[in-house]
Amino acid sequence: ADKLLDITTKIKNVIEKISKIITSLRTFASEKDLTEFEKISVTKLIEETTIFCMNRFQNQKVDLRSIVDNDFQIECQVKQMIQVLLNLLNNSFYAIQNSSNAWIEIKALKHTDFAEITVTDSGSGIAKEIQEKIMQPFFTTKDIGEGTGLGLSTSQGIVHNHQGRLFYDSVSKNTKFVIQIPYDQSQTQVIDLSTHRKANQSIA
Repeated sequence: ADKLLDITTKIKNVIEKISKIITSLRTFASEKDLTEFEKISVTKLIEETTIFCMNRFQNQKVDLRSIVDNDFQIECQVKQMIQVLLNLLNNSFYAIQNSSNAWIEIKALKHTDFAEITVTDSGSGIAKEIQEKIMQPFFTTKDIGEGTGLGLSTSQGIVHNHQGRLFYDSVSKNTKFVIQIPYDQSQTQVIDLSTHRKANQSIA
């Protein structure tokens, strides 16, 4: 009886996981106008993103974890922001998948003037000589056929369209990218992050 219950529980968990994936795919592939901004909690945004890559990461023994500092809402183009986060997660996965103790952390923080989402991995950072090139279109450190070099430049454009900034944190001891955007897209100016970044490298 216990064995049957255990099998039933596992089947239920698989069904729930499949259901979440289908729901995420419907959201991502719906015909809603990509220019439409809507309110979404950062917890849901992260869940909608990680559902696409969770199984692959688990299969490769990459620990994917998320941390949300008191759930809050942001106004964004949901599909576009999912694309940005997936690009960052996939870049991290490619860089660390064969290393020991591989982990990726996606974290959301609520600041006074802006929302911040970071993607950090267990890598030791990006070499200084290529830090200024990583946002350039077609620049890639991946093997031929593995990447187009458009992921970060496209992501940067999307974040700029949200009146925000995407930059590499050169101060972090691990490889870390930071997204900072306003909570409400009705504000008329791009947020001034100069006082918050300090020594961080800004990609304008």
